[in-house]
Amino acid sequence: MVNRGQFCDKHEDCLHLDVYIPEKAPGYLSLPVLFWIRGGGFMGFHFPQGDGVALSAAHDLVVVIAHYRLGHLAFFASDASLSEEGSTGNWGTLDQRAALLWVKEKIANFGGDPGRVTKAGESAGTLSVLWHLVAPGSAGLYHAAILESTTVISPIFYQAKKDAYRYYEWVATQLAGCKDAQDLQCLRKVNFNKLQLNSSWQINGEMKKKFGPPWASVMFPKYPVGPVIDGVT
Repeated sequence: MVNRGQFCDKHEDCLHLDVYIPEKAPGYLSLPVLFWIRGGGFMGFHFPQGDGVALSAAHDLVVVIAHYRLGHLAFFASDASLSEEGSTGNWGTLDQRAALLWVKEKIANFGGDPGRVTKAGESAGTLSVLWHLVAPGSAGLYHAAILESTTVISPIFYQAKKDAYRYYEWVATQLAGCKDAQDLQCLRKVNFNKLQLNSSWQINGEMKKKFGPPWASVMFPKYPVGPVIDGVT
């Protein structure tokens, strides 16, 4: 097992992954791979979800559990970051994609078959699986998907880019104390703890959406319902 790192809801140095291999696996080792994405509302991780030992041993699987950024660090969105990075508001899901790419390139070294990768998740993990089903850049990094909760018509974690921009304008000015969400130099100097907030926020008495990746963005050009129904995922 690759050693566990810090969780991404309380530490910035958290982009690690755990790999679990059956103790009595065959010597030749070319086992199917389960890539598990944890749930937790994109704010924290649900437990018990952090131990793949029993699952790996019972089913002769290589189990990979990847950590990814959460909360404001995962979904900050602005035109400035879009201009600089070519994407915005999808940092947590890009972490997941980077882990999937690592699996494709490296999992054979751990006895896994890169041609048999199944991604699966629960709650926010399932929503993440759905996003990668319709994200063009994630094509070819997995071969099957398992959804353990929710569906493509659940709107709770989805938001339009304009709503994400509005929210992070508020985060930048009210939490971070910066001029606006375009002031990346200021934002990068902000202490991580200043950005902690309950996922629900209120402006002018109106309750807004929770954390989540915006659709109609560079990474996720389409809302999941259309591509799934059309069969183009």
